[in-house]
Amino acid sequence: MKRAYNWLIGTLAVILLIISAFDLGVYINKSTKSSSPTKPQQSIAQKPSDEQGKVLGGGPCSPYFTIKDNNLSPSSRTQTEYYINNKYCVSFQNNDSAARFVLADDGSWSLELSVAGGAGSIRSKYFDSPGIYPFHLQSNPSAKGVFYAGVTADSQAPSVPGNLRTTAVSNTSVTLAWNASTDNVGVTGYKIYRNGQQIATTGSTSYTNSGLAPGTSYSCYVKAYDAAGNLSGASNTVSVSTALTIKDVVLPSTFTQAGSSTTNLVAITDPANVANLIVEVVGKNKIGWAEPVNLSSLDTANKFKSLDAYVKLAGLGIVELDSKTLPELNKKATITMFNLPFVSTPKVLVDGKINPKVVSNIKYSKGTLTFNTSHFTKFEAVPTLEVLEPKSNFTVNKPNITLKGKVTDPTASVSAKLNGKDLGKLKVATESGQFSKDLTLTKGNNTIVVSAVSKFGPPLVATVSGVFKPQPITAAIVLVGSAVLVVILIGVVGWWYYTKRLIKSVPFKPSENPTKTPTT
Repeated sequence: MKRAYNWLIGTLAVILLIISAFDLGVYINKSTKSSSPTKPQQSIAQKPSDEQGKVLGGGPCSPYFTIKDNNLSPSSRTQTEYYINNKYCVSFQNNDSAARFVLADDGSWSLELSVAGGAGSIRSKYFDSPGIYPFHLQSNPSAKGVFYAGVTADSQAPSVPGNLRTTAVSNTSVTLAWNASTDNVGVTGYKIYRNGQQIATTGSTSYTNSGLAPGTSYSCYVKAYDAAGNLSGASNTVSVSTALTIKDVVLPSTFTQAGSSTTNLVAITDPANVANLIVEVVGKNKIGWAEPVNLSSLDTANKFKSLDAYVKLAGLGIVELDSKTLPELNKKATITMFNLPFVSTPKVLVDGKINPKVVSNIKYSKGTLTFNTSHFTKFEAVPTLEVLEPKSNFTVNKPNITLKGKVTDPTASVSAKLNGKDLGKLKVATESGQFSKDLTLTKGNNTIVVSAVSKFGPPLVATVSGVFKPQPITAAIVLVGSAVLVVILIGVVGWWYYTKRLIKSVPFKPSENPTKTPTT
């Protein structure tokens, strides 16, 4: 009896132990399945590749994302209830006629949506860890979606990035840095804006913007964003200018035309000591500096970008350099002017006047003028006008004379006036520049004014004055005249007398054939 009692007690103990163990296992299993972490992880655990695209648990996750006409619907979905075989599950139905790829925004996973089995096929993706998983369509990157695995959709934006600053500047790049933002879920990255336009995104707290134009100013700011697409406010704005040296400058095209001898700025080795600098406008003018010039400052480099506003070489026969704005160029130089029409050496005006202290060694040959200058201002090549005949303060006793002159620019328009009366335009010889005009003077004082209008320099005027004095009648002239009249009178009388005597001396001769008297 006692043995049977002991056997019964042992059997009951074993049954209780088995029941307790079963209840504990059920509890553990329930706890594991019902736990759902709420804090997303930044790293994404990959499902083994042999299980990607397969549905565990006997069906797709539902509801699911739909792909149609290269677009995505809806744009986001929270699927914490679809927790299959310890995996977070998201599904895609492809209703397009071609295969599509779904790609993670960070490139950590992809899913091919095959339509081999016909439109409407569904593929699923599984994640080990909770988190926010943004993705897009490979065939249409603007079709974006977000899958919230085990977390509630995030609507809180990150904090504003702080203390945006520049840490490095070169002639073509700017490096920015800032203090990190914070977020209730996690900061995904930062968007960088330049001059109001987004130019890049980065996951770090610094960014180098390359490929910028030298010597150019930019304004930049940064915004933080999270995986849900929430965007922070803008950071402080920084203004920065890329560095600029003379080697970075692109000169105005007027100085770099084919055939120009303008110095190649890129080839300059020492911007502070540039020897033999040349600036030329082909067919017009050229400046060659005889002294080294300093082009190392940022201000000078910036002005060289619009050099044609300060060094004017585009006009024939005129060179002007603003030495107040560009004092670095106010040095000794040789100026060459091309394609001038002058038949002989023109004059060189310095600010409208002849100044041999500034201009020297003037040479001219076949349309090319060269001269040296000690400093810079405005230089003009101008023609000369000269009256060759009559000379000034002339005195003549005949009213008819010939005006002769020369202008060194044969293309000039030449006209003349005699005593205020317009004589019209005078023809100028192309080869010599000479002109002439027959004049009839009036008794007494006469003034001749010759004017020439050229494309070069101001109008030219040459004036000569003189006197026309008719020759007076003297006693000698009267005596000579009287003698001449007497001689003429004697000659006439003599001829008359001779003719009369000749008539008287000829005898009368009767006719050799007299008329016969008729007989009766």
